[in-house]
Amino acid sequence: MYRPLNHKKRNNRRNGFGFIALWVALLPLIAYTADADSAGSQQLKVKAVLEGHLDIVRSLAFSPDGKRLATGSYDKTVRIWDLEEGKQVFSMRHPNLVRAVTFSPDGNIVASGNYSKSVDLWDAQTGKRMVILGHSKLVRAVAFSPDGQILVSGSSDNKVRLWSVRTGRQKKMLKGHKKSINALAFSPDGRFLASGSTDRRIRLWDWASGEEIAVLVGHEKPVFSLAFSPDGATLASGSGDQTIRLWDMATLNEKKQLIGHKGAVNTLSFSPDGTTLASGGADASILLWDLETGESRMTLHSGHALYVASLAFSPDGKTLASGGGDRHVRLYAVRMP
Repeated sequence: MYRPLNHKKRNNRRNGFGFIALWVALLPLIAYTADADSAGSQQLKVKAVLEGHLDIVRSLAFSPDGKRLATGSYDKTVRIWDLEEGKQVFSMRHPNLVRAVTFSPDGNIVASGNYSKSVDLWDAQTGKRMVILGHSKLVRAVAFSPDGQILVSGSSDNKVRLWSVRTGRQKKMLKGHKKSINALAFSPDGRFLASGSTDRRIRLWDWASGEEIAVLVGHEKPVFSLAFSPDGATLASGSGDQTIRLWDMATLNEKKQLIGHKGAVNTLSFSPDGTTLASGGADASILLWDLETGESRMTLHSGHALYVASLAFSPDGKTLASGGGDRHVRLYAVRMP
């Protein structure tokens, strides 16, 4: 369902008609607005708000063609949105909270990790569940290899598991972390896998052999987010210590710290051209960073209640999506100077 933000029903919500507000909140709709929520509105404008989730939107991912968005929520659903037609396409029900969601590189599969100790694979065209893969504890992170042949999952059982997408069988288990795995990321060339943990460590793996290559130490609190730059030269990590650290993949040394958030850094996303890093935090703000200078280009007061839980740039770099504690997904039009 499509409804502009200045529709009469919306005005009624502001005027205090609670039953209308509840009815509108339960509808899976996309509402459009031309106004941004920060002083940097000439660079980053809210162009749509996706409503329908009934709890925190913990994870989101664009399809490779940028036409769809998958969102995972603590309301126990994964929803797929058609961004061209402005509507929700599927709502896939889980038995428990959904923590992570991602598209396969070909866009045909959506993988979700949830608190029922499983990874579910869904047909992105039909919304039907294809495969269920098991962990011994809740699953907090999932990622596909760049060739789409391998799915990795990280769990509160402190292990990273590698699965064959074709057979659904576990190929390897990577051990080394002492606490929960919160984040996973493949390097763009598919050679390395990075894992971030509550143990404050980032581990780099040659996933094909199962060999641990390095342990990156520096964060003082749990590592919640990881992202490789598009050229693979830099790994960014976000932590409960309120910092973002940039790691040089050639030397495996920390090369820069980005400081600006006033709460844990929950999520990171590089722009496709690699010039900008977006970060979202427990302070409910989104920061856009210039990677050459290490300075924040702008701070956006996201409008999300409680915190920003998830961020993703669209494949063309023109849209930034965010999910948060207010149950909504916001789509921003990105126009960098």
